[in-house]
Amino acid sequence: MQAALDLIPAWLGKLPGALLVLALSVIGGKALGALLAKLVRRFASPGWDVMARRFGMWTLVGLGLANALQAMGVDLSVLLGAAGFFTVALGFASQTSASNFISGLFLMLENAVKVGDVIEVAGISGEVLSIDPLSVRLRTFDNRMVRVPNESLVKSSLTNLSGFPIRRIDLVLFVPQEADLAAARRALLTLAEGEAQVLQEPAPVVQIQAFEGGLAKLQYSVWAARDAWIGVRTELNIRIPGVLDQAGAPLGRPRVDVAPPPPTHAAAAPVSAR
Repeated sequence: MQAALDLIPAWLGKLPGALLVLALSVIGGKALGALLAKLVRRFASPGWDVMARRFGMWTLVGLGLANALQAMGVDLSVLLGAAGFFTVALGFASQTSASNFISGLFLMLENAVKVGDVIEVAGISGEVLSIDPLSVRLRTFDNRMVRVPNESLVKSSLTNLSGFPIRRIDLVLFVPQEADLAAARRALLTLAEGEAQVLQEPAPVVQIQAFEGGLAKLQYSVWAARDAWIGVRTELNIRIPGVLDQAGAPLGRPRVDVAPPPPTHAAAAPVSAR
């Protein structure tokens, strides 16, 4: 019997204790991750709480795994030496990832972007689906998913189209300069007053900006709620031509000067045969 017991590896007797340490680390990691996620959610946008939860959980799980291996008699110094060389190699290979991660922390602290916002960066517009440690995922208006590195968001000019509850609609209109511009202005302001979704504070504005090629250039500016912006702009574009026609100031089109085509060269004289 004693001989049979001697055949059992020494680490096998330590396995239950190591498994207990590992199980406690998983339970503690989940609790720590939930606590960190709750704290991060108070000052950061949605998405960062997921990263905080994963960080807290895997940190404790890693420490528990190390303690479990040490309890089973595994020499961690050998593993730490190999991990040191691996960490150095990984650091050189992941400089871009590290830059994106640090940029993501700046975005979190600045709180300039949240999940659900509509942003425009580097010529790409879309709704923010998720904010990850290395990138932000957008859904464009034609339903494509675009991954934008966090570093690009920090280095580029970022426009948050939904950062405020209201937005202004600017429409540039051209009418004949000999038309009754005062009547045209009154007609446009009356149109704005009749649209239920056009805000009256700030008040609608009609500006005469310039005269170009026999036309008066008007800027028609109204304000609308962020969610109604597209609908209001569309409705105004539909009704403006009829309103201006009734005011005696029909829409015009600025003249575009087209350059004459370059002169064609005369055909070369045929070469006489010798």
